[in-house]
Amino acid sequence: MKKLFCTLCKELPTIKINVLNYCKDCFIKQLESKIQKNFRNIPYKSKILILFDGRLENIIFLEMLTNQKNSKMFDFYLFNISKMKAEIIREKTNMIEIYDVHENILEKHNGHKNALEIDEEFASFFSERFSLSKNLQISLFNFIKHSKIDVVLYCKSVENVCVDIINKVSLGLTIDERDVSDLKIGNLCLFINLFKSIKNKEILYMAHLKNIKFKNEKIDKLKNKKRFSIEKFVSEIDKNNPLATFNIINTVNKINKK
Repeated sequence: MKKLFCTLCKELPTIKINVLNYCKDCFIKQLESKIQKNFRNIPYKSKILILFDGRLENIIFLEMLTNQKNSKMFDFYLFNISKMKAEIIREKTNMIEIYDVHENILEKHNGHKNALEIDEEFASFFSERFSLSKNLQISLFNFIKHSKIDVVLYCKSVENVCVDIINKVSLGLTIDERDVSDLKIGNLCLFINLFKSIKNKEILYMAHLKNIKFKNEKIDKLKNKKRFSIEKFVSEIDKNNPLATFNIINTVNKINKK
């Protein structure tokens, strides 16, 4: 039997991602590289808001961000929409200013819940990708507007993007470039999905390497029966063909070009 080696070096591989084998060190480097690509065209000292919803992807990114050399090139802010306490998040980094929606952040910024009418495109974007209440969407919109945020970062894996796409198609909704690429909403700011080329397997392995303790997300099967079924379907597709999920995303891109 032919001996396998890491795709990037001569070490023995510890994990296979899609069709490539990686040793531990090369796996970390390639994952960091995927994330760093998102920062290449962001101007120096831009105000960047990280949307934190408590999922493992967010925790992984914060863990990696503290070790990045270019982390001081930008002004980072974190908008916590999860129930995780700001103090716990602060343990991950000392360079990000954290705003907790559960701590009346709008009052701190002289904002009011209804001070601005929420942008329709903004509301549509977040209702399709996150389970945010109307009030929370307004809070986030006002915060971005008042703080003059340039870029909003969020983390959704390849599989999660595919689930969103299939869910929209099943509802008879139009799919377009907003579902698979970075999006500029009016004159507001640029929205970037940091994990658009990263698989769930990579996220879980990185958590293992960094010894990050987490609880598996449990979906309420009764309230989210449809989404649970789609996630299971996408997971099975990925098991049979690791590149199939990328084909779904590429198909959306081809539809837009026609």
